[in-house]
Amino acid sequence: MKVSVIIPTMNRAHLLEKTLSSLSMQDMPKEDFEVLIIDNGSTDNTKLVCDSYSSVFANFNYIYDDRPGLHTGRNLGFLKSKSEILVYGDDDITVPENWLTSIIEAFNDPDVYLVGGNDIPDYEQTPPDWINSLWIDDAEGNKLLLPFSCIDMGNAKKIIRANYVFGCNFSIRREILLKTKGFHPDGVPKRYMQFRGDGETFVSEYITEHNLKTLFIPEASVKHFVSKERMTQEYVNGIAFRNGISSRFTKIRKNNSLVTALIDYLHLIFGRSTDNTTKGEKFLLKHYIKSKKLRAWVNLQNYLDVSIYDYL
Repeated sequence: MKVSVIIPTMNRAHLLEKTLSSLSMQDMPKEDFEVLIIDNGSTDNTKLVCDSYSSVFANFNYIYDDRPGLHTGRNLGFLKSKSEILVYGDDDITVPENWLTSIIEAFNDPDVYLVGGNDIPDYEQTPPDWINSLWIDDAEGNKLLLPFSCIDMGNAKKIIRANYVFGCNFSIRREILLKTKGFHPDGVPKRYMQFRGDGETFVSEYITEHNLKTLFIPEASVKHFVSKERMTQEYVNGIAFRNGISSRFTKIRKNNSLVTALIDYLHLIFGRSTDNTTKGEKFLLKHYIKSKKLRAWVNLQNYLDVSIYDYL
């Protein structure tokens, strides 16, 4: 088994079908890779879609686990996969025919630990001008559309920063996830938003801190679906709020002190900032200060096989 493709999903069968359709056209023998679909509690026809593709792939594994959170799917996929190269994809991407072969070729360099490509927006309808204005250019010539996890790094292979590999198209060596004890919490339902963490950011930071090589290859690029429902100011504000939670999660773990959390919360409460990111930080700090169980959750060292339900 040369590579394991891991796709968490929940109630997006119509999008997952497109992802699996594109994945089925890979230009490598189907015996050389496995596909793991981790269903995070779908109530639509996700299983029927997976059943229809189970015979299309030589190695196909549908796993149902309704414990809340995207990290549940990512980490369970890690635990159930067989390859040393793990390719994480979202259930709303479409991939080129040479996606997997190009990724495997990149990992032929033993110094490469993380691989990414461009994540190009696939808009359901023409976006309004204000959406286009959200693109930013960095000092390295990359273009980023952060609210939709899209990035354009050009057409030339190059070494990049690890945090430029987004979770929708994230290829990594198994040994790294063994060392990081998996991914941190991410993508939790709204009712459990206080349990959100920094997702793959922690893994990327580990790679950066240990000076491990991250490679961009244009052949590993994907199209990332952007629905018309997401092209609203309310959605973008929600992304900023959730990013605030994730940012504060990282800060808390780096300074595990209830006193510090209380001081920071008071500073934010009495500060002048009212942006959505700050609101997200205040949200997490408030719950962290109030709940001993949440403090235990935020400071866990291993999220590989735990459930939010155990910390309610």
